[in-house]
Amino acid sequence: MKNIAGIMYYSLFFIGLIFTLIFANKGLDSTFSFAFVSGFLLLLFLSCIYFIIKILLNIKSLTLNQWARRMLRFLLLASSFSMVCCGLNLVLHRPDPFDVSRLGGPIGTALTITFWDLMFLKKAEK
Repeated sequence: MKNIAGIMYYSLFFIGLIFTLIFANKGLDSTFSFAFVSGFLLLLFLSCIYFIIKILLNIKSLTLNQWARRMLRFLLLASSFSMVCCGLNLVLHRPDPFDVSRLGGPIGTALTITFWDLMFLKKAEK
């Protein structure tokens, strides 16, 4: 039953994504398209909140050794992504390549890579 609900959710998600892209590409300015895109964005927001809560609940089951390895991996990934970002900004001659506001992307990417698998852990695997 849980697989059927997941299949239904993801199929509705992809159908909604396709319609949202069509509405955005065609520039349809109707009440229906606005309501549909608003509902789809609400679905995306609630899905993100659900996945963040699921990850936080699964973090509690990590041992100290696993937690230390994940934090080391996060720090290494975040620093390497930040250095690549600053290096690209220097090469592309962008103004102020060491701006702190440009660190959100590398840090978010490192967090995602480090903690992504916690979203899919089952109770037996914890």
